[in-house]
Amino acid sequence: MTTRVPIHNAILRFESESGSGSLSATYSASVLTQLQSVLLTLASTPTDAENFCIFLDDAGGSTKDTTAYLLDLASGSVPYAAFYPEGLYVKPGDALGLSFTNSGSVAYAATTILKEITG
Repeated sequence: MTTRVPIHNAILRFESESGSGSLSATYSASVLTQLQSVLLTLASTPTDAENFCIFLDDAGGSTKDTTAYLLDLASGSVPYAAFYPEGLYVKPGDALGLSFTNSGSVAYAATTILKEITG
């Protein structure tokens, strides 16, 4: 679900995902966009060693893709992840992605906040 809130010279864009299967979400940028935060909450700590990943999918090709955040939630024994980057921008044509295999089918909710720069 996408919600947009206009603010001075920008639009805050809230993206929400939830489920109990694998998490695979991609948010495309049509204007210069700054990642504000990604919050992931799980119903319980996963038992399978799998990484929660936040990545930048560069339109210039896979050799320019970047992993911004990687966390094995099982080894950390935590049922959540919070990522507050400084200065992570997504260029028009690029995309930001989230992935988590979630073999244990743990229920989750993820919220991504993006700031679309309009002026």
